[in-house]
Amino acid sequence: MAFCPYCGKEVSPQAISCPVCGHPLRQPPWASTSTVGRPIDEADAISKSLRILVSKPTLFLPATLTAILGIVFISFVRSSLLTSYSLYLPFLAVSFIVGLFIQAAYPVMVKTIVDEGHFSMRQAYTRVYHRFWSVLAASILVWLIIALGAFALLFPGLWFFTWYAYTIPAIMLEDKGALEGMSASKAFGHDKKMSTILLAIVVAIVYIPGIALFALFTLSGSPVLGQLSEEVFTVPTITWALVLFSYVYITRGPSSVHLAMGSPNVRKSTATTPQPTILPSQESWQNFCGSCGTRLQAGARFCQACGKPI
Repeated sequence: MAFCPYCGKEVSPQAISCPVCGHPLRQPPWASTSTVGRPIDEADAISKSLRILVSKPTLFLPATLTAILGIVFISFVRSSLLTSYSLYLPFLAVSFIVGLFIQAAYPVMVKTIVDEGHFSMRQAYTRVYHRFWSVLAASILVWLIIALGAFALLFPGLWFFTWYAYTIPAIMLEDKGALEGMSASKAFGHDKKMSTILLAIVVAIVYIPGIALFALFTLSGSPVLGQLSEEVFTVPTITWALVLFSYVYITRGPSSVHLAMGSPNVRKSTATTPQPTILPSQESWQNFCGSCGTRLQAGARFCQACGKPI
């Protein structure tokens, strides 16, 4: 057994922090230089992201408006006298930009919900406006890389997806450029590939009924009804996916390490703001315990070996 040098309580030699006073005792394994952030808890991420959506249903609004515009446009094209698809390409370009603008706001909204319990959609989209060119450039590069990887072989495409799935949260939450955001996402996701793929599979399974209904109504001669039924599944599924991956990067990304080391609770306190605690280094040890002769850390009030007061 060992003793906490800050409160004198008996602790396990394998303890990362003191269970009584909470002070860090040693570097956790996920805080090594080869690992960015913390391991992903898939069950926690899924349950907490769903809880956020249930408590904040207005998060569905942006995706719902986009889906309505898409249905209206497709209905117009199918009912018009146009014999070509000349309007499809501009519509796809506009849809991509609008969808990207909506997608980029979710990390900001989820971050404020996690920290403060509420969010401002206006503030989120104002932030997207200032970071949009970086988001656009990174998204084009990421899609090209994933598409090329999937075209060459499916496995490289999935591998690249796990690297760059967190690019937009990195850009929006850490004020990074396009390439910096891609590098940050790769550094965070390189050792979390299986967790990222598992989360993507869960989202895809939820989306399967929408695809099935779309195919059923389209083959039966009701493409508009098929599009409508698909959107019923698309809107909540896409919204959940955006919240899910944003939540993962917020609570497991680089900025979450200091919060986890300083306090067991990720949410900030309204009374006092916890400051990151710097772990002791070898140079900070000085003096010796008068009872057992163990080298003591500067500022320690108890010996970490024998537990005797200094």
